[in-house]
Amino acid sequence: MVEITEHMATFLRANHAAIMVTVRADGTAHVARVSAGMVDGEIWSSGNQARVRTKHLRTNPHATLCFFSSRDRLWLGIEAMVTIHDGPDAPQKALALQRAIGREPEDVDAFLQNMAAQQRIIYEFEPLRVYGAALEGA
Repeated sequence: MVEITEHMATFLRANHAAIMVTVRADGTAHVARVSAGMVDGEIWSSGNQARVRTKHLRTNPHATLCFFSSRDRLWLGIEAMVTIHDGPDAPQKALALQRAIGREPEDVDAFLQNMAAQQRIIYEFEPLRVYGAALEGA
């Protein structure tokens, strides 16, 4: 596991747009645009039970995230092992993620009910390798 440095964490707290790459059964890549963020020092994103990426991760828990800045050309690639959190606390975890990326729901109770109805899950990324232009000069 690679430790997330303060420099990396600062970039991740400021940039929530990412591309998530999972691996299909035939070994080819599948990409999806996601929002992700830092929650209690961990990198999280969300999905639901029906997402293609969820199916891929249940077979092969390796994924790569590429975070990017909309203000400049900086980016950060993170190859990771992914743990899926899909228990009864998943809606609360989804709320924590929304707050971490600056998206406070107007109605928290309605948000939590919606997350449960959507079978929302959380992907937790354990970094194995980190690289990218955001690290230059760090």
